[in-house]
This record gives sequence, structure tokens and C-alpha cells, in this order.
Amino acid sequence: MITEAIQAASRQRQVVAKPQQAVVVVDPYSTGRFYLYELKARGFAIVAVRSTRSVGPTFAKVYDTHQQYFAVAIDFEDFTDLASLADKICSLPFELVSVIPGSDAGVILG
Repeated sequence: MITEAIQAASRQRQVVAKPQQAVVVVDPYSTGRFYLYELKARGFAIVAVRSTRSVGPTFAKVYDTHQQYFAVAIDFEDFTDLASLADKICSLPFELVSVIPGSDAGVILG
């Protein structure tokens, strides 16, 4: 009886770690980079998804210089279809709370 009570009390005191909340930002280029600043300030993990690697030099520079904001970076071109990409994103150890298109190009996937 006491063993059961101790076990029950112990279970109540155990803290279960909640996964960090994350936001998916599709094509975090151009003004979409401003989402990164605000999301990081609010404590969200950022999952960056590029719809294509074939972007102009300005977009590429923005992406390269902001990689420290990304908890995970994923390229859609590495997947056979949108369902495969979604499976990968859902398998990440985050609680996904939103998907945001970061630039006009990201609207297609977002």
C-alpha cells in the first residue's frame, strides 16, 4: 500500500518535458527574414524549408547569412513529393504551431 502511494506521488512530481514549439517558414528570403527575428525572440524553433535551391544571389545571401536562426533546414528538392516533405517535418521533435510563407515563392508550399 505504501509502495503504491509513493509511486503515485513520484509520478505526480515527474515533469514531462514538452517539445519546443516550432514554426515552419517556407522560403525565408527577402522580407521573410524578419519573421526569423520575431520568432526567435518569442522562443520558437524555426524549421526553414526552401522550395528550391535555384534562387537569385540576393535570396541565397539572405538564406546563408541567417542559417543560425534555423533549428532545421530542409530542401523540398530532396523529397519526391509534398507528402514526403510533410512526413519529414512531422517527424521532427517539435510541436508545430504554424506554417508561414516567408516570400512570394514560398506561397506555393506554404
